Amino acid sequence: MSRQSIGDIPLTDPPEMSPEDPDLYYKRACLYFGEQDFDLSEQDVDSVIKLSNGTIASRAWLLKSRIYTSRGDWKFSRQLLTENFNQSDAFGAQSSEQLRIIDILESRWSEAKNAERRRKFADCYRISTTLIESSPHSRRVRELHASCAFETFHLQQTGSDLTTLAKLRDASVDDFLNAARFSYFFAPEGGSSNSLKLLRECLQRFSRNVECPSLGKRFKKLDTSFVLLAELLQAEDWKGLVSYLIQTRANQTTPGFLPKFDVELSRSLSAVSFDTKQVSKRRRLLTRLLCVSAENLSLDTISLNIWCRNHGTLFRPRAAPREATLGEMAREIWGWISA
Repeated sequence: MSRQSIGDIPLTDPPEMSPEDPDLYYKRACLYFGEQDFDLSEQDVDSVIKLSNGTIASRAWLLKSRIYTSRGDWKFSRQLLTENFNQSDAFGAQSSEQLRIIDILESRWSEAKNAERRRKFADCYRISTTLIESSPHSRRVRELHASCAFETFHLQQTGSDLTTLAKLRDASVDDFLNAARFSYFFAPEGGSSNSLKLLRECLQRFSRNVECPSLGKRFKKLDTSFVLLAELLQAEDWKGLVSYLIQTRANQTTPGFLPKFDVELSRSLSAVSFDTKQVSKRRRLLTRLLCVSAENLSLDTISLNIWCRNHGTLFRPRAAPREATLGEMAREIWGWISA
């Protein structure tokens, strides 16, 4: 059934009611384009081209070029313009302007890639941000933008880029896995629900894959451990917290929760240049839990002092404001597991 509205704009005359009217298809194509629904926009554009010639067909070719520019296929976008327009055409000026935009985008792409190679990630992020504005559905642009956003600690933007990649028409299972992992480990404010939602969408799109449901099960298992940690924290069971996090009993051969968590974290994003343990909000909280528990147990050992400093927690027994620290950690944990 045809959509009767696009966003808040009703389609009072959908093309299906007048299937030979190219103007209606063109109007709807423009509305779809404005909503960045480029696949549906292109379908209507192709109908316009098939049904018409002259002015409205020229408009359709221009819009089709813009669609492929938005997808980052600048080469094909240029080809559409050079094959269907010349300077003497009524739309020659608009075609020339679109060609100029494509030239600028290709130049900026080269600049962004060079910045990435030189590890000038701030420059890469800034330049690729301008590319996103004109080519929001370009896979290579999104991947570059996500990478440089992560390297410059723009974590919210990284998560947005990874989620967008999972929504593209050529998305793969890996795109969903990457977006879900990032949401869980680096942007947990929405709880596990955002990650699990992405994994459900992955299963709907790739019904036979096993990776997405497997990752969902591992996330739920991690959540169970976070629930236990929250309960130990509320009970102020410092010895239980230390034992559960790093497994201190001599007769136990299985690792504690912290090294198990690190194994999952190491799978999340392996190509970044910095220590993901310092960036993951969940991992930082586990570090604080361990160091505050050791503080309350007066475990003032040299190795623990060094470990807590190296992981961003200044460990001074009995020195930190106890209630504020515990309250902050408790709010974070319960916020994640209850969302």
